[in-house]
Amino acid sequence: MSPATDTDELRYRRGGWEPLRQYGTFEMATPYMASHPLEPLFMQGGVRELSEDQIRKQGLYLDPPLVPGCKTPLSQEHKRHERSCMATAKRVEFPQLAGMTDLGPFPCRLGCDRQAPTEEARDQHESVMHKPEKSDIRTGESLADALARGLGGYLPATPATPAAGDQSALVAIMVMVSASTLDWGSARALLRHPKLSSAVMLATVVVTVATDNLAAGVGVGVLLSGVFFTFKVSRLLSVEKTQDGAGLTYRVSGQVFFASADQLVDAFDVRDIEGRPVRIDLTNAHFWDITAVNALDKVCQRLRKHGSTVEVTSLNEHGRALVSRLDIGIE
Repeated sequence: MSPATDTDELRYRRGGWEPLRQYGTFEMATPYMASHPLEPLFMQGGVRELSEDQIRKQGLYLDPPLVPGCKTPLSQEHKRHERSCMATAKRVEFPQLAGMTDLGPFPCRLGCDRQAPTEEARDQHESVMHKPEKSDIRTGESLADALARGLGGYLPATPATPAAGDQSALVAIMVMVSASTLDWGSARALLRHPKLSSAVMLATVVVTVATDNLAAGVGVGVLLSGVFFTFKVSRLLSVEKTQDGAGLTYRVSGQVFFASADQLVDAFDVRDIEGRPVRIDLTNAHFWDITAVNALDKVCQRLRKHGSTVEVTSLNEHGRALVSRLDIGIE
């Protein structure tokens, strides 16, 4: 192909280029030709004019261009390729690359889908588009070298292999990533947090590290959180005793369920009541399960057995539903 003007030709000649006049001149001032600059050359059989280095660096071998079957470059007479032109189109073959074994593609090693035509292009892409990751890799490789030198006198002598080097670099990278992502302030916060919360956190970490299974660690953490929550809520139950004329009034406050049912039963001492009338006020109490209702029934039965009359007041709707289901004569 020839330059468009004499000035262009002179500029290219000074750069060491020679015009390929044997292939003719072509119109390049269209959007299509701007995106397919080599198409006329390939149509005229000039594929061998490209060097191996040009083919590799431009990535032409990864997705060889299509040459329309009409073999007619765009011009004023042939302004665009029709469907019939592309129906018999064939991809360019590069005989210069025959027998070469070091061709790509070279995929990005840092997680994206980029396919580079050469190793140099891949390195450049990773350095620009994955600069933080490349920095971590270089830091990890330096750390791996330092660890290898520092532990050289304690490790058995083994022949160096590329796989061993990759593994040591990977270990060093993981150490750096762990150190940079760990919230070191959380270790100091363990002393300020509630002891039960700190125990859950430590148990989760220990189980995860011991079993190498994050799901197991999280499961243990959730289980312990449930147990500690149940223990904490059960301690919020309170029973207040007041003198009410000749009788006694017990005001129950808090959540009554399987973990606090025994605490409710222990709050009523028949020896102190001595057969006096008893009123149990449940305005501020909530009975959650059958165990709680059975505990209340147990208290009533014990008091009546020792000669006391028992009146249960203000049992909420949920509690009355449980009593009705169990057919217990509390009220």
